[in-house]
Amino acid sequence: MTGGEMDALIAGLTGARREVEQVLLLCGRFVDNRAASGDPVAAALSRRLASAFDRLTAENVAAVTALRDHRPDATA
Repeated sequence: MTGGEMDALIAGLTGARREVEQVLLLCGRFVDNRAASGDPVAAALSRRLASAFDRLTAENVAAVTALRDHRPDATA
């Protein structure tokens, strides 16, 4: 894989993560409002959404960093 191909892959992963993050944030706001009114199911879902958001971000950042570190033109 060339450096340019890796750059395209990194851009795609980063863009996809941002789109999913936006959806999770919007869902989170809706669920948080329901949870604030005492809905126990919404409270549980709110925690799951927050966990998913954190995991998605951490795993994506780790993957992008690994790709950048292993580019053909990367320096050690």
